[in-house]
Amino acid sequence: MMKTTLVVCLSVANVAAFAPPAAQSSALFRSTSTSLSASISLPSIPNPLKKLPWNVEKEKAAETRRVRQEAALLYRELGIAEDASYEEIVAATDALIAKADGDIKKKVKVEITKDKILQLRLQQRVAGQMAEVSQARVERSIISEANEGKKVKTKSGKPKWFEDIYKPSESEQEQTNNLILYGLTLLFVMLNPALANGFKFVSTILTCGRLLRRGMPKYSRNNPPPKGATSHYMKGLAYCLSYFLILNNVSRVLFSSFLDASVPAKAALLEQLQHFIIQPAFWWAANNIQFYKGPSTSMYEE
Repeated sequence: MMKTTLVVCLSVANVAAFAPPAAQSSALFRSTSTSLSASISLPSIPNPLKKLPWNVEKEKAAETRRVRQEAALLYRELGIAEDASYEEIVAATDALIAKADGDIKKKVKVEITKDKILQLRLQQRVAGQMAEVSQARVERSIISEANEGKKVKTKSGKPKWFEDIYKPSESEQEQTNNLILYGLTLLFVMLNPALANGFKFVSTILTCGRLLRRGMPKYSRNNPPPKGATSHYMKGLAYCLSYFLILNNVSRVLFSSFLDASVPAKAALLEQLQHFIIQPAFWWAANNIQFYKGPSTSMYEE
């Protein structure tokens, strides 16, 4: 009897030793519940606001801007215009491959760029965005034919040098910003006659900077300008300085006809009155003159 009781006690002790404690049981239950809840994924609920007409149009416009900016970078890599024909794209590709001079990486990069351009062209054609490019190419060919054998006139009757830099602004924001800038400059000069002469040079430098950067994409440390992107700087600077000298001399001659510049008070008034010609002329130039000829991304595009 004693022996049987001892065996039963030892069996109970062995079973109790292998039984998990209460804390372990609860933790095991929690982990099991968590894994089950994680394995059951709730269906995602679509945002109904995305289907509103204005949101759909906004998404389409954003996608169009993205494609246009990507295309601008690719066209710049090949050194061609955005409205370049297929033959021009192939010719530019062959020319860059020839310049690679056995550099396989450069050749592959050029070929990839060409393929991306053709793929974007296909996407734009499917999306109905190629009509503007085709129209621009037709207009460019008409101008080219009209200018063939002519040196000074274009099909619009303007001198060719002027036609090359004349690009009226289509952005109301750009026009408004320029109006505020030059309007405030004129007001400041009228309130501070002693600074009238110095502000002629300040506004000239400011206008030169705006004209040289007009139409250029926004570059940054992660997106530096490619080689040749600033090749128009010297030509544009020469135009800007010549423009200022003409405005300064014409306005001085005009107001000197009824103001005696030898009298200090009238000389100061003369400097102020010159700004009534210089500032509006600078405002017009900031809205209509562009020296940059590469792929353009307006800084005022939404």
